[in-house]
Amino acid sequence: MFKLLSRLVAPACLATAALALPSDPPALLHLQARLSDANGVALQGAVSLQLKLYSLQSGGSPLWSESEAATAANGVVQLVLGDATAIAPGLFSGSDRWLGITVGADPEMTPRLRIGSAPYALHAGSVAKLDASTSIASGTITSVHLADGGVGPADLAGGAVTAVAIAPGSIGSAALLSNSVDTLKILDGSITNADVATAAAIAGTKITPGFGSQNVTTLGSIGAGTAAPNARIHANGSSEVGLLAESATNNGVVAFAHAGVVVPGVPPVAAVYGNNDAGGDGLQGTTSGGSGAGVRGYSFAPSSYGGWFENDNGVGLYAEGSKGLRATTSASGGDAVWASATATSGSAWGVRGESDSTSGIGVRGEAHAISGTNYGVYGEASSPSGFGGYFRNTALGTGAYVEGRVHGANQAALRVHNPETASAQAGYFTNASNYHTLVLENTGTGGTLWMKNAGAATFITAVDESNNPKFWVEKSGKTVTKVLQILGGSDLSEGFHVSAIEDDRAAAPAPGMVVCIDPEHEGRLVVSSRAYDRTVAGVISGAGGVSPGMLMGQEGTIADGDQPVALCGRVYVWCDAGGGAIAPGDLLTTAAVEGHAMRVTDPALAQGAVIGKAMGRLERGRGLVLALVNLQ
Repeated sequence: MFKLLSRLVAPACLATAALALPSDPPALLHLQARLSDANGVALQGAVSLQLKLYSLQSGGSPLWSESEAATAANGVVQLVLGDATAIAPGLFSGSDRWLGITVGADPEMTPRLRIGSAPYALHAGSVAKLDASTSIASGTITSVHLADGGVGPADLAGGAVTAVAIAPGSIGSAALLSNSVDTLKILDGSITNADVATAAAIAGTKITPGFGSQNVTTLGSIGAGTAAPNARIHANGSSEVGLLAESATNNGVVAFAHAGVVVPGVPPVAAVYGNNDAGGDGLQGTTSGGSGAGVRGYSFAPSSYGGWFENDNGVGLYAEGSKGLRATTSASGGDAVWASATATSGSAWGVRGESDSTSGIGVRGEAHAISGTNYGVYGEASSPSGFGGYFRNTALGTGAYVEGRVHGANQAALRVHNPETASAQAGYFTNASNYHTLVLENTGTGGTLWMKNAGAATFITAVDESNNPKFWVEKSGKTVTKVLQILGGSDLSEGFHVSAIEDDRAAAPAPGMVVCIDPEHEGRLVVSSRAYDRTVAGVISGAGGVSPGMLMGQEGTIADGDQPVALCGRVYVWCDAGGGAIAPGDLLTTAAVEGHAMRVTDPALAQGAVIGKAMGRLERGRGLVLALVNLQ
């Protein structure tokens, strides 16, 4: 058992540490002690010691420890703590410290020795003199070190305040004199959000004019002209403009709205909201050059809008200019313009367009996509008596003009579609005038009307004012009517293929020629060449300016042909008066002259060879005679 007879802690080196200026003091503690054995005999020679520093008088874990090999002279040993294991300067920061000593294999001596005040001088090594030759350790200066209003412009060198020199949130506005911090005192980029306390508002008097183009951020709201902002930025101008934003090369104002943000008095999720109670504009945008837009709105969400305009008692959107309103969308299935009139009574228009120009357009829509289904103007109505689009002209002009630069049978300038399977019309036209309800005109080489029926109903149905059917055309092509009046001709013809007589004198088939059954070709005819020929079939129609009244045939079958042959009715026929003059009422039969008819002079031979009766005269020679075809 060893005993500590006496001890002496020499603080000389620690006292001088507080006077050191440019360099840190040595972190060493001198200890002088006199040791003896259990009988009180002073130790002599080599001694092994274990030294430990504690925050408690007994128990606990050591804060620092070190092993020392010393030489005892008449029991006295000289020790330097921190020589083998460095002592952290912050170890002596104001709290009690206790030294435990162990000699050899003995247990630690009791009681522990309480460290006096001299060793606390170690803490002075962490304080540097504030002059131009030294730098401030990060986080050293906090708000408790500064008296309110104690720092003025003369106390700060240019660029002396940096982010690492100020503890986050440590400086409040009361610590700064008015106009004490200008742009020269702060190193560019040094101050961040963490350097300003959350509750420390920076008033305008704390920042000198000419603060520069530094970014200003805040987690609260900014009010200009108001002490109680109800939005992130609230600008209130009594007689001047509330908010003026300008940019020479970019957008003056860019506003984004995120779901869940609610501003009192503003519709939910509005990036820009304009309201005017004095009869003016809630939001006004102008552009004076280039291809810019006075107001431009973007939307990136599938069900949101680039711009939303609403008025409960007037115009939702008023646009004026060479292109008053331009709306674009790049989304598949998107709507460049979506206008809705939600009134359940009275006159309401989702989109209304007017033009005072003699060549102007009230509403114009263009679709430039070269593929897919797209619309220049798309209108939709949810009311049974509503209209997806309503076009009106009060100046005796055209209500709607549609022009399409289209190609192909399935493309059209105007296309109307009804997807409903119940009884409804894809197109409905009414007319209160004394002119036609629907006029179709084609100045090209194509057809004027093309109808296609992919269902089982009729193509055309015509009814009277009581919806009684008057005529209809079935899908098969069958036409049903009570009276059919034909104004284009006066005979009933059928198409035939007609051949000429196979000799050198043969004449090509022509209108007015008499034709007979071709014995060599079934279903074909041939130009007549014998008198009283019982195979006579009729007269080729079209001579003398009289066209066929009705032409029958079936394309692609034997009942088809390129020559309209009159089977009955009035038609001009070539006649030969060589066998006698022809007078009205004379029976006509085939002559020996190709394609010609003559007067019947032998009734017995004429049985089965009569073409019809003459309705005109031919005194001599050959010529056209109007005849009433009635084969006998």
